[in-house]
Amino acid sequence: NSIGNGDAFPPEEFSDLCRRLHPRLDCRRMRHYDNATESVTLASLHEFCTSHDHHRANTNNGTSTSIRVAYLHSKGSYHSHEKQRPWRRELTASSLHPNCIHPPNDACDVCGAQHYTVWGSMFPGNMWTARCSYIRKLLPPVEGGEYEMRREASIGEFFLLRAEGVLENTLAFH
Repeated sequence: NSIGNGDAFPPEEFSDLCRRLHPRLDCRRMRHYDNATESVTLASLHEFCTSHDHHRANTNNGTSTSIRVAYLHSKGSYHSHEKQRPWRRELTASSLHPNCIHPPNDACDVCGAQHYTVWGSMFPGNMWTARCSYIRKLLPPVEGGEYEMRREASIGEFFLLRAEGVLENTLAFH
C-alpha cells in the first residue's frame, strides 16, 4: 500500500525499487490511500496472508514452507532528523536480511531488528518479515476492531506504569 502523495512514488517504479533492494523479492503495491494510518496496510497484509494458502514446495527435502511477507515503510520521513535515516535503513536492512527472508531452518515466525518482549512482543520502528502461517493466527488489525481496542489498552497501561514509575521509556530519541 501507499499512503499520501500518490505521485511521489509511481506504481510502475515500485517493482523496480523492490528488486534493487533484494533481487528475489516479489513486491506488490496493493492499494493507494490519500490519507490513512498504517492499520490499512497491516490489514491488507493480514488479508493477503489469510486469503490464500501461501505455501511453497521445498524441492530440497519434499516439505513445504510458508511464504514470508515483509512490512516496510518510510519510518520518520514526516519528522525527519539526523537519526531517522540511518535507523530507517537499519530497520529495512534487518528485515530484508537473508536470515529473515530465508532462515536456515524456517523455525522463525517473525524477524527484524531489536525484538523486544518486555511489554509485549514488538519491533521498535515496526518493520519486520513474517511467515503468512503466523500472520493468519493474529487478530485482524482492523480500525475499531478487537486488535485496535487491545492496542489502545496496552498503550494506556504502558503510560500508566510509566507515570507510576514502574517503567522507564528508553525507546524514544532524546
